[in-house]
Amino acid sequence: MNKVLTSLILIAVISGCSVTQYVPVANTTDTIPAGKAIVVVHRPSSIIGAARTPAIYDNQTLIGDIGSGTNLIWERDTSYMCLSIGLITDDLDFLLNPILLAIQAPKHPGCFKIEEGKVNHFTYDLPAAKFNYGKK
Repeated sequence: MNKVLTSLILIAVISGCSVTQYVPVANTTDTIPAGKAIVVVHRPSSIIGAARTPAIYDNQTLIGDIGSGTNLIWERDTSYMCLSIGLITDDLDFLLNPILLAIQAPKHPGCFKIEEGKVNHFTYDLPAAKFNYGKK
């Protein structure tokens, strides 16, 4: 029984340490073109919520699924950006009430003015479900 429980915990922790990015990964060492900026969203490593990989949206564009201790890095136009987590990551609520959730906007948006020609850093705070600007 202990071996099974230990194996399940290990699988949950390992599976939560991944990142899937659906847009091209930006190179932070290259020169940033005029009118563009790079966005880095970092999720600190933590055992709390480690198995969750929330979907991160830039306005209505799915950027990727972020795991514990990983980053999403992409290039975008310099305008206002609203970061949010996707509804599918709302655990059982999505399965229990998909009709209500389908008509709601993505939860926990955070809107920011992006600085042109710079790498804009954000930290995703999973327990508070919010994004903090300027944190590495």
